[in-house]
Amino acid sequence: LELTSLLSYVVGVAALGLLPAAIGAEYFGFTILMIGFCVFEGAVGCYWPLIGEIRSAVIPEECRSTIMNFFRVPLNLIVVIVLFNISKLSNQFVFR
Repeated sequence: LELTSLLSYVVGVAALGLLPAAIGAEYFGFTILMIGFCVFEGAVGCYWPLIGEIRSAVIPEECRSTIMNFFRVPLNLIVVIVLFNISKLSNQFVFR
């Protein structure tokens, strides 16, 4: 089984794990919600090693850290802009 195929299954399992929470707690009991949460956390635990393996196969080691940091810069910039302007946003927008 290829890593990308396995990653697709892991993402699908994570989505199924979050399904009870997405539908709503009023339809499921606490036990089902907790099982779904544990399934999701297990999928997240599988996701990071898989994505690390895929990253190491796709991006050459000589420039991997540089490339990954270039992708982090826009995300960090968005976070800084939002945090500087958080007082201008309504509570309904922030806690949606």
